Amino acid sequence: MKFVDGYGKVRNLKNAKKYLIDWEKPSRSKFQTEVKKFLYPYWKNDIVFEEFRVVGSRLTLDFYNANKKIAVEVQGAQHTKYVKFFHKNRLKYTDQLKRDQKKFDFCEANSIKLAEVYP
Repeated sequence: MKFVDGYGKVRNLKNAKKYLIDWEKPSRSKFQTEVKKFLYPYWKNDIVFEEFRVVGSRLTLDFYNANKKIAVEVQGAQHTKYVKFFHKNRLKYTDQLKRDQKKFDFCEANSIKLAEVYP
């Protein structure tokens, strides 16, 4: 699978199979597992990845449907406001926002629709 990275370079994603979704396995959070269960009847016949690597970075997308070119990010409160438990300080919060923007930019560069789900 080829994607445009954050620098505009076309790169190949290695070992894409390891990101294939296991619909039966719990996700990283309870909320993400709930979203996975919601998506299952709609996406069960598609090629879907979970914790899908954003090429050229250490970031991941929670879900990526390769057939439909749709990514889903399950967002907690830490994505919209400073939460001391997650960020430790306000600078870490701005770093979180920058990471979220990099995911958005990656999706835009690769014509992937990005849906964000909030509790």
